[in-house]
Amino acid sequence: MRRAHRHGSWYDRCATQYDRTRPYLPGELDFYRALARAAIPPLLVLACGTGRVALAVAAVAGPVVALDRSAAMLAVARAAAPATANVHWVRGDMRAFAFACRFGLICLPFRSLQHLLAPADQLAALRCCAEHLQPGGRLAFSLGNPQPLRRLLARFAARQGGLDAQASLRGGPRGAPFRYLEPEEVNALLRAAGLDVERVSGGFAGEPLTAWSMEQVWVARRPA
Repeated sequence: MRRAHRHGSWYDRCATQYDRTRPYLPGELDFYRALARAAIPPLLVLACGTGRVALAVAAVAGPVVALDRSAAMLAVARAAAPATANVHWVRGDMRAFAFACRFGLICLPFRSLQHLLAPADQLAALRCCAEHLQPGGRLAFSLGNPQPLRRLLARFAARQGGLDAQASLRGGPRGAPFRYLEPEEVNALLRAAGLDVERVSGGFAGEPLTAWSMEQVWVARRPA
């Protein structure tokens, strides 16, 4: 198993408590629902976890394929899904999935791309998304914005010394590391994957992305 994705066991351990400890981000579900309504089915949700986003978009625009690497998270998702939910739950790796169909929308919610620490893994996931989108289909995802943390580190470094505020920023609980990506890195990765950037915002309501935005919210499109 590649080191970049060993955190599956952490999610297995916390699956039954995840929804209680990880609340929705403000506006997140409405953002994905709006894109789902405008998409041509089917839809795909990667790193679906306990299924919150998958079930939300399936309610307005099924069918949905929902993929996650953690068997325990998928078990929680299946148990929470109503019998009428038009969702197909699949265990798999976001870097290397293969489906016969092509999707009008692929969602990668809750900063999940940040769990891929190596640029090669990030690019593999985005290329896999591009290959599975319909012509004109969209990829939507969110990331944490490293700039607020960098500014705080720069202030601390100026006072204390010994810190590189421009170094690669990493974090996350033990067993589930993540890495922050700069907007310029994301732009380059999307271009390398063959996707066009449609828009990037600083929040799910379309707020401008600034140095103090906590989120980067991206929508990219496969050329028609």
